[in-house]
Amino acid sequence: DSARTLGQLVQFRDGRAVFDQSPPMLQAFVFDVHDQVLFRIDDSAHGFIAGHSSLHALDDELHEVAYGDMVVDGQLMRAVQVIRRDLDPDTSVRIVVAETLFKRQRLASRVLGTFMALSALMAVLTVWLVRSVLSRGLEPLRELSEGIRRRKPGDLTRLPRTPVASELRTFTDAINGLLERLDAATSLQRRFIADR
Repeated sequence: DSARTLGQLVQFRDGRAVFDQSPPMLQAFVFDVHDQVLFRIDDSAHGFIAGHSSLHALDDELHEVAYGDMVVDGQLMRAVQVIRRDLDPDTSVRIVVAETLFKRQRLASRVLGTFMALSALMAVLTVWLVRSVLSRGLEPLRELSEGIRRRKPGDLTRLPRTPVASELRTFTDAINGLLERLDAATSLQRRFIADR
């Protein structure tokens, strides 16, 4: 937008592109609290018209608008280049506006920090949720284990049919089947010993 705005301020007079703007207007244009903003305006016939002379053009002459990175006075800058070909049929005007990357880097750091914080929060919530679900899901198994642990050595009665998950119900049914067989075998053994 800034390069297009500057481009709109360029006029063509006496066969030459002209950029007549007051210093306060230019100061307002390049003012930025965080970044340094530079501009350069050239025409294809006469070269440099206005702006910062050490700022150079981007290598893209084909497109009306081009973006790129450049180093100006030792500082990395992001630049936009606008080429106007509508002022004069034989002359094009190139407007380059560049700014340092402090705001972009600060924004990227904030976005990354926020992303990392949210990722950490999601990880903690996921661990808590998985632990809660597993704890709740394993509670019937813990109760069943505790009930078996409290039994007396000779107690071969069936395990109670408490409300448990279907996977655990097949396990309790198998244990109950084993207890019934053990009870039957123990009863046969007691009868055999009693008959002697």
